[in-house]
Amino acid sequence: IKIQRTRVEELRREVRQFITSTTEQVAQLELIDSLERLGVAYHFE
Repeated sequence: IKIQRTRVEELRREVRQFITSTTEQVAQLELIDSLERLGVAYHFE
């Protein structure tokens, strides 16, 4: 379970970094939309 939590934290960091590093607004909105559709957007509020 500890390994899974570590992996989840890594993925959260990667997604946050991608959102903030993407300068194209359309790409950011598409990513946010995808996260909402997957039901995991609450991790990034």
